[in-house]
Amino acid sequence: STFAPYAAMRTSVLMSTEQTSGEPDEQLTARAHPVNRQQASGGWRRTATLLIRWMWAARTLRMFRRDRVLLIGTAILSASALAPIFVTPILPLVDLCSNMGAASLLNDAAFGHGVIAEHYKVNLTLVPYWTVYLLISCLEGLVGAYLAAKIVVALVVVLLPISVMRVLVAFGRSPRAGLAAFLLTWDVNLYWGWITFQYGMVLALFTIALLYETKKV
Repeated sequence: STFAPYAAMRTSVLMSTEQTSGEPDEQLTARAHPVNRQQASGGWRRTATLLIRWMWAARTLRMFRRDRVLLIGTAILSASALAPIFVTPILPLVDLCSNMGAASLLNDAAFGHGVIAEHYKVNLTLVPYWTVYLLISCLEGLVGAYLAAKIVVALVVVLLPISVMRVLVAFGRSPRAGLAAFLLTWDVNLYWGWITFQYGMVLALFTIALLYETKKV
């Protein structure tokens, strides 16, 4: 069969190990497991440490570390901007419900579950909605569709002003001016439920900042 060479290879390795060490395969496996677990946990710790160091050194977090007023102002305005999300079980955004419905079908259509897979299939063509659909689909399995939609909206409400601050830092301006962008978070685009457009704005502003800084270097 297709797996025969791999099975033979595994058997030959086990046989050669037993012949050289004189120990049964079970003892060798049991003795090797603690080492493998230690190596795996060590690798995860190193990866997490590197990720935390990278995030701590990133310019976006650095601007908050250097400016306590900016940090406090962003925290206060973020809490104010997110307050409407907590006063209603369903966000009254026009297209949000249709986006939630399509994103909720994604998992069942992708993995062939139930009647959904009989009538729908995943379109792998790259379209702008993939960003929000994937995010809602991943969160839905953990917290449900309604809470997933709230998390996605909350992220973009906070990230849009931060992306404006990031552009200001790249152009050598004070990021405090970006606090005014909180006035634009609940705009007509978000009212119509065009969350993907809002995320596109966030990605575009961060990209502009990165490209400008790269050009200067």
